[in-house]
Amino acid sequence: MNCASPTSRRGLRRLSVLFLLVVAFALLTPFVINVSSGKVTDPTIAPQQPAPSATPKAPARVRPNSSTGTTSLFTITGSSGSTDFGDYVSDTGGLNTSYRFYVEVPPGQSRLVVDLFDADIGIGGAGEATAGRDRNRGTYDSSADYTIFSPNGTQRNTSFTTGTATGPAGSDNAWLTLFDTTGDTMRDNFGTVAYNNNDGLIPFAGNWIETNDNNNAASGEILITGGELRIEDNGGGLSTIEREANLTGQGFTTATLSFNVRTQNVEAGDQMRVQVSNNGGGSWTTLETFTGTIAATTRSYDITSSIAANTRVRFIHVTGYTGTDRFFVDNFLIAENGVDAGHWEVRVNMSGSVTAGDDINALGMRSHDGTAGAGGTEFNFYVDSIAALGANPPASGTTSRSYTFHPYITSGCNCSENDFDFDSNNGNVGSMTFTD
Repeated sequence: MNCASPTSRRGLRRLSVLFLLVVAFALLTPFVINVSSGKVTDPTIAPQQPAPSATPKAPARVRPNSSTGTTSLFTITGSSGSTDFGDYVSDTGGLNTSYRFYVEVPPGQSRLVVDLFDADIGIGGAGEATAGRDRNRGTYDSSADYTIFSPNGTQRNTSFTTGTATGPAGSDNAWLTLFDTTGDTMRDNFGTVAYNNNDGLIPFAGNWIETNDNNNAASGEILITGGELRIEDNGGGLSTIEREANLTGQGFTTATLSFNVRTQNVEAGDQMRVQVSNNGGGSWTTLETFTGTIAATTRSYDITSSIAANTRVRFIHVTGYTGTDRFFVDNFLIAENGVDAGHWEVRVNMSGSVTAGDDINALGMRSHDGTAGAGGTEFNFYVDSIAALGANPPASGTTSRSYTFHPYITSGCNCSENDFDFDSNNGNVGSMTFTD
């Protein structure tokens, strides 16, 4: 490809086409995937390398949006499919690793949603192949792992993790949300009687720790009951419970603490405090002292100034709370305000570490601000320079699938395309087009 004209390569291989895009002496340079019309709402961000190296300088320009749509799908094969059929990434005889994709999130975004199309592998049975989606070689016996990583390289929890012939529910021939965030969260909803609950996108640095009690979530003066954390005191040493979060390590630049709170049977002088520490409990700052009866409510505090590698929050008894006097906490949350800008990495793993199957997983991708389509912002989606493409061979006649790619060239004005196994000998045709 040169700067003036796109190139088109007619035809697609029988199972998948792999191509290697080499740009400016750098292998594995990502490029935008685009098979739909429209433009990114905020076009001021020039594409960047997803790796943690220095961001290449490039002029800002309007970029197309980057959904695969529901027809121009990737065709990723299980680890035992054999490199003879073109998959050099998943196959145990090739790289035996994950496919990697990158979502470019500009600064100032309040929400990030990543959707996958047809994330299962064969729920639709025999009809999948003829419909241009998944394809088996005998019976569907493959699985895929789906993971996502923030720009700082740490993994985030997703709505589902695996695609098989039985799940995830609602994924067959449909868009399904893999990841949805308005900012990173560490959360404990106290739904399980345990001190190691992690209900947010990222885990806490440790479990809840009691002081002057038995450190048992099921019994004692401090415990979890009815889906809430309950704190009492027996008149001995001050009862406390605390938990640590590595906010610096998880890339937090802002942080808000919130939780639901209520009391039961307390006297006017009974007091409980919530405090925060930015040095692992070496010193504490009081956020609020709760005195007397507190009707069920929600409290929220800006704890940005306490962001650290060992930020801690604790509840500490001050006075009273004897007998059946009780202080309840629920939906404990530390949240970042806004989505981290940069490249979020989506991995699709059908290597030997995940599956021994050989099925083709036809998969679509898109990313947006919560509104997919008109009125929303769709974020650029990049792919590492090896991608599996293809069209399933028909029982008779022909099938066609076309792809359009927008290479991001970091130096000079040239790139090259090389397909490893390119053919259309069984009724399947199509095209790959590269343009700016």
